[in-house]
This record gives sequence, structure tokens and C-alpha cells, in this order.
Amino acid sequence: MPCKPSSRADRGARTACTCCWARSGPARPNALPPRLKKRIEELERRERKYAAPFSRETRTADPKSPERRPGEGTFTHKAPPTPEQITATVEVDTPNTCPRCGFTGPLIFTRQDKAWVTELVPQNAMQVTEYHVPVMECPQCHHAVRGDHPDLKADQVGATAIVVNRRP
Repeated sequence: MPCKPSSRADRGARTACTCCWARSGPARPNALPPRLKKRIEELERRERKYAAPFSRETRTADPKSPERRPGEGTFTHKAPPTPEQITATVEVDTPNTCPRCGFTGPLIFTRQDKAWVTELVPQNAMQVTEYHVPVMECPQCHHAVRGDHPDLKADQVGATAIVVNRRP
């Protein structure tokens, strides 16, 4: 049973109820009730954008980038240990041969790098070993040559290594 038309003088005008609209169609071909227009726009907008599975369908106007912000966290290299923390000091031998050109003889002293290795032993004690690594320069090819030690990597400089339960 159709709804009664409004009591306006224009009896031929369509009513605003949804049951009559659904049965007879809109008065104008592109006219939709505002509620349906809003729902269609919302579904189309949701289809165009990606939202995380647990989002609430609302996006922030200016989303923050996922990386760390300046001043947030520690962005420096690991600080060298204090002299009280150092338990052993090792002087690394100076190299006398250039690996690049094969020059054998006195190399030119350039600088001395320091490297620290922190060893965590089972007794909850921390052993910090400081290595003094000479860096020399070849007089023939001017290649930098570092001293070598079995406990250090070839390019290890600074407080970069932590060893847990080293076994002899």
C-alpha cells in the first residue's frame, strides 16, 4: 500500500519517504537521498585508499613518517669506556710490509687507532680490553696499512665489539 502524498497543494509531488522513492524511483534521474549519496561516497573513498586492518576509517590530515624524529633516541656512536672500566691494554705490532705493493721496510707512522672489545663473562663481570692499533703509510704507494691482531677485525675502530662467553 503506497504512502499518502503530502498535504501540500501539489498532490503530484513525490514524498520524502524511502518506500515511495524505492518503488517509483527518483523524481530526477540523478537525484538520490542525501543519506545514500553520503554512503556511496564513503564506500568509494574507502575503496580508493588503503587503511591498516585495525584502523577506524579516519585518516589524519598530516600523517607522520615512520622513521625516527630528530632528537628522538641516541644517534651517536657508542661512547668509549672510561679508564676505570678498562681491564687490559694490548699494544698491536706495527706492520712492516705493504699488502698492496709488497714493499718491505720501514713504513711511515700516520696515527694510532684505539679499539675496545667488551667481553661479558658468566660471572656478571665485564672485561674491557683496549687495543692500540698503529696505522702506517707505505712510502711507495701511499696505502694505509693497519696493524693486525687476531681478536680484532680488519676495520674495527672504537667501541664496536661485544663478546659473550668467549671460550679459549
